[in-house]
Amino acid sequence: MPPKLVDITHPWNRVPPKPIDKRRRYCSIKPHVACAGGDMVLSAGEISFTREADRWTVGEVSNRSTGYCPDVTSWSAVARALDAAGLRQPSGFTHEVVFRRCPDCQEHNIVREDDFVCVFCGSDLPETWNVDSTV
Repeated sequence: MPPKLVDITHPWNRVPPKPIDKRRRYCSIKPHVACAGGDMVLSAGEISFTREADRWTVGEVSNRSTGYCPDVTSWSAVARALDAAGLRQPSGFTHEVVFRRCPDCQEHNIVREDDFVCVFCGSDLPETWNVDSTV
């Protein structure tokens, strides 16, 4: 089954959510894993929207999804979806998260400061993304 690209052209049924802080940042109500029904996706993460003049823009966007652990190379799928929705966006993830699965203990890791070592068992982590179960 091919990956899903969730239609975000009307993410809140045309009714925006309430701001979550004084800077008028917004967040979606449903977690993306639930939105996609656990199916494969092209990317996943967190996004905030801001209102500029008379239009919505992307304030911040990351691939931080501990449910899907997408690679940083998934930005192109995010950019295409945002373009289709007519939303101005940054040139890439404003916060990139590097995920790896440990080949020894199978735990998911977030790589910090280029330290490719499993925090659970101490094994070396691969330099290429390997979180997808088909990899």
